[in-house]
Amino acid sequence: MMYPFNLSVCNQVGLFKLADGRYQPIKKGPIDSIMVGHEYVLVQKDIAEYFKSLNIERVMYSPAIIWDRPSNVEYDGYVELLVNHHFCQDQINDLDIDGRQFLIMNNEYLFVTPELKNILECSDFGFEFTEGLSYFG
Repeated sequence: MMYPFNLSVCNQVGLFKLADGRYQPIKKGPIDSIMVGHEYVLVQKDIAEYFKSLNIERVMYSPAIIWDRPSNVEYDGYVELLVNHHFCQDQINDLDIDGRQFLIMNNEYLFVTPELKNILECSDFGFEFTEGLSYFG
């Protein structure tokens, strides 16, 4: 059986969406090129442009700003991915994973279909993946 692949990200700071639409880091740390957490997926603009060029199904793109309150610095080079394919971990065996798709598990984890994984691995961005729920042990 084929499973979707979890896109490995190194989210150390976590983000909180403010009422004005900006995202604020929850703790100190690096602002990574891909930030995935509860109800958000933010990527740098160059990555978003690459994703757009792949014609990925059921995803929209919206400009995003990360605001570091202590230093009052805004990072406006981000795009929010609005993924319209959600699932819960107990549904992983019943997913349609054909084509080029992003999938969001439990409103917090970004997965890709096998076809999209194969394409992304050939890019210069160094994406890394784990199969199915193997990362969640």
